[in-house]
Amino acid sequence: MMSKPQASPSAVVRPTGRGAFLSTLRNIVTGAFALVLIALGFVRRAKRQALRPGIITAVYFHNPNGSLFDFCVRWLMHNGFHFVSAETVAAALYEGRRVPPGAIWLSFDDGYRSTLDNVMPVVKQLNIPVTMFPVTQAVETGVFWFRAARLVSRAFAERLWGMQSAERLRSILPLLHTYMGVSQSLSASDLKELAASGLVTFGSHMATHPDMRTCSDAELDTELQSSRDLLHTWTGGRIDVFSYPRGNYDTRCLGAVRRAGFRLAVTTEVGFIDRFSHPLRLSRFAVADNISRAEAVCCMVGVWLPFITKLKRLARSATAFVTPTSSPLPQKGQPFQNATTDTATR
Repeated sequence: MMSKPQASPSAVVRPTGRGAFLSTLRNIVTGAFALVLIALGFVRRAKRQALRPGIITAVYFHNPNGSLFDFCVRWLMHNGFHFVSAETVAAALYEGRRVPPGAIWLSFDDGYRSTLDNVMPVVKQLNIPVTMFPVTQAVETGVFWFRAARLVSRAFAERLWGMQSAERLRSILPLLHTYMGVSQSLSASDLKELAASGLVTFGSHMATHPDMRTCSDAELDTELQSSRDLLHTWTGGRIDVFSYPRGNYDTRCLGAVRRAGFRLAVTTEVGFIDRFSHPLRLSRFAVADNISRAEAVCCMVGVWLPFITKLKRLARSATAFVTPTSSPLPQKGQPFQNATTDTATR
């Protein structure tokens, strides 16, 4: 039986106590690595690529703090980037229209309510177009089920992600009931207000933020259509941009997105956008919440994730090299070659 969480999901947006200490320690270590990458010229070379004609850099956030987001935007401005909208990206891909050098498209997944205070003041002050991908179930309930599930346990949350869509929906109902009234997500009135600013366009992130690969064809069509209809009702705008939840998709999911009539769809895959990019498989660079400024710079130009991926691969290789095998040593009188052959053929 699922035990009732002891804290509101809105209370865990920022780490506290031991979590805050570990977050600070992480940022010290990763920030030092990021500074080394900057000093070695990795960011300079990546930025040169991003500023080439015809290149669009897509950067996405989830729930950044205000200081971090303000820094990111001003760093981009001071380094020759020009902010563009989803409409501009679509026109470049479908009509071949030119984009300004250093074109950059900012987006926000999930639709956290804190973006009203942490993001919108900067967006309005600097007149920046952005795209938001709210989870429509969270807009209606106020709760992100995946955050509430993490309060039960990380293992419980991962089990939910692995369930078939219908089973997962049944399992999260108690969570949604427990946190009814919590305002962690943007509300429908918030979306209407943001749309009225003229700076925010909206796209679908599915109705319940599932792993799309666990949905049947009918469930995919229903989730896509219902989220699109609700967002149109709340904002009055055209909803023709999509973000794959967690970046998980396959050819069947892509086909459902195409059937639903979306013009653009973004992934979590890293890379720049150019005229050869598939409109329904667009790459983006992620900027995580509450990271160091140096790491954020590396993230925005696509340096960080490839570096971390290589570092992890090297660490795994080193661990495998120094970890002794469980194979027994040859016994006295047993030829070493025979023992090697036995081990290799098991």
